[in-house]
Amino acid sequence: MRDGATYMSAGSATIAGLPCTVWHIRRDGQDATNWVTPDGVVTRYVTDRAGMTHMSVEAISVVYETTPAGRFEAPPGRNSGTIPVPWVNRSHSAP
Repeated sequence: MRDGATYMSAGSATIAGLPCTVWHIRRDGQDATNWVTPDGVVTRYVTDRAGMTHMSVEAISVVYETTPAGRFEAPPGRNSGTIPVPWVNRSHSAP
């Protein structure tokens, strides 16, 4: 459990040609399922939230490329950091 959420591994699948672990997440009585590559790319997301319509998003392709320096710079005065994601295998590198 992290930040009030429960994460449960629920098998594996291939989405957009990439191997993924399927994660069921429950937080505050709401459920979501994420399909996540070993390096942390969420390739599919499905949620059923109380009072909301069923929602899903799925990648049809994933392209790994070098990101030019400065593309994602934080605005002046903003801090940057790393968000801990429990399903990411930090020892894996992108293809």
